Amino acid sequence: MASVQEIAEVRYNTNEPNDAEPFTDVVVSDLIDAGGVNSASAVIWRRKAASASDYVDVTEAGSSHKFGDLQDNYLEMAKLFDEADAGSPEAEAEIRAKVKIIDRT
Repeated sequence: MASVQEIAEVRYNTNEPNDAEPFTDVVVSDLIDAGGVNSASAVIWRRKAASASDYVDVTEAGSSHKFGDLQDNYLEMAKLFDEADAGSPEAEAEIRAKVKIIDRT
């Protein structure tokens, strides 16, 4: 069973702060138990990339939104955590980058 601190670290790494579907504490804990904090973070970023696979770029009214870039960004984050899991010091220094989704209401 993963510790509370490990779960919190994965939540921080993946910008998933809440114990909610699909990344509940039980799911995160199981991922950590299977491969560690960096591996769990990479898996979550890959799952987020899969969910973003149908996003498209939108241009309207003189503005454009590159939603299609989200999947690439998510996969890049997964790669950073994979490299960190493999012991790459460069990746360890870079893994704190975050992706911020803009919500327009």
